[in-house]
Amino acid sequence: DIDVIMGQPLDDLMDQLNEKYHIKDSPKHSIAANGATPSSQLYFFKNSKTSGLLNFFANSGFIIMNRHTSKYCLELWQHVMDSRREDNFDEASLHVIAHLFDRGDETNCQLVSMDVEDYQIYP
Repeated sequence: DIDVIMGQPLDDLMDQLNEKYHIKDSPKHSIAANGATPSSQLYFFKNSKTSGLLNFFANSGFIIMNRHTSKYCLELWQHVMDSRREDNFDEASLHVIAHLFDRGDETNCQLVSMDVEDYQIYP
């Protein structure tokens, strides 16, 4: 497990990410597979792992959300984790949600993958 350690104040980082991903303005103008516009998003940095289950894009060690609109995604994530206890990975539950969104079976929660760029460093 990797812990998140911040080396600088978050204000500049949050301003940069909001400018690039419009987090404060979410939901973004994205469309689910069935044409619906999602009402809730969670933002994750891309995962640095490259094998197995962790090849999924989202690293759940650092999550950004809009406190007004992300509640649905958080509740859905909890529901999926509770129903899939055998996986025991929060990323596995995120993978399920992303797959449901991509298929159009879930239209209200979108998981947004953010570029790692210079924000995240792993050994």
